[in-house]
Amino acid sequence: MNLNPPFAISLLIVIAVILVIYNFRKRRHWMATVLLSILAGSVIEFKVYAGVIVLLAMFALALWEVFRNRDFTLMKVSLGSAIVAAGVFLPQNKGAGELLVLFPFWFVHSMVDFPDRVGWLRLSSAREAYFARGEWFKFLSAEALALIIFIIGNLGLRFIGLFSLVSYMKSRLGKDMGFTIVIVMSAASLLIPLVFIQKGNPWNMIQFMYYFLYFVAIFSGVALISVLRQLPKILGWSVIVAVLIIAPINAVVTFRSALYPSPPSRLSLPELEALDILKNLPDGTVLTLPYDKDMRTKLSDPFPLYAYETTAYVSAFSGKATFVEDEIQNEILQTNYRKRLAATQGFFKSFDRSFFASWGIRYVYLLKSENIGVDPVILNLEKIYENSEVLIYGVKS
Repeated sequence: MNLNPPFAISLLIVIAVILVIYNFRKRRHWMATVLLSILAGSVIEFKVYAGVIVLLAMFALALWEVFRNRDFTLMKVSLGSAIVAAGVFLPQNKGAGELLVLFPFWFVHSMVDFPDRVGWLRLSSAREAYFARGEWFKFLSAEALALIIFIIGNLGLRFIGLFSLVSYMKSRLGKDMGFTIVIVMSAASLLIPLVFIQKGNPWNMIQFMYYFLYFVAIFSGVALISVLRQLPKILGWSVIVAVLIIAPINAVVTFRSALYPSPPSRLSLPELEALDILKNLPDGTVLTLPYDKDMRTKLSDPFPLYAYETTAYVSAFSGKATFVEDEIQNEILQTNYRKRLAATQGFFKSFDRSFFASWGIRYVYLLKSENIGVDPVILNLEKIYENSEVLIYGVKS
């Protein structure tokens, strides 16, 4: 079962684009041009990362055709797909261009620097020392080593596909349109997350690499077939069996996290009961405490949802609009959430009752573990519900 339907759909569309491109020279028809424009332009609606990769690849291939063959057909397709993409994407994502931040090698450095990943502190220290001293050859060597570890580590056994990919490039790049666009897509898929990060949640950019991994996986199959044909039969099949045995090891960590005895986060029964009570109340905006990232360091897993990460769980389980929650998604969507966050933090310091009227707050949802001393008399609040973990107040009119 695929747990990322948008990725699965985008992958199907990407494959369709490649197949149409592959046959484009043989069957140049206006219908093929329209179909290709729609396919390449619409994929951004399902997965922005795939849309960016496809649009860049289409434009690069179109430029190649213009300069090499003086053929403007693909340039028309590229322009058409860009128009389709703009039509489906921009109306809902007007501030999306501001999400990308130039931050070369952020993923590579975080892999080397963070102890819960590779955590190679000597390499990290050496990189910084070489840069500070201006020893550029050593600095670039350290960066190159980290990059190789990053690529091979993410590919796993798929790295054998790089050999067949390079081999095919010598004979097909620029000649076979289907192969050429796969190479351009793969390059874009790898290079973009190496250069940019996404504001608010930089880890999201790693989704660009999904398509690079997919394409290299296909070429790893080609490489295995080549091995089977070139080696003696017994030795060739021994290699295939060894690969099939070793390959699942890469997924052990994934399966372990999925089948872990306890989940990474939880919602306690008392809090679930409180949220059910809130759900049955008349509609109104709910004020919650701002997310405190330090709270998680004081607890052990499974972490309560309020400490696990900034999420919209109160809104999700109660069906009520909350004043400000899920800071990560708000950052990604470029909403003006910081103004509300600052107002919330200001309220829990000053306890100014005018805050409720100014922002249309109807309910206050408090966790007892946060030790917030609220005086319902001064704030003119009515206690609606209380249990061992939660207090729910209603704002009196």
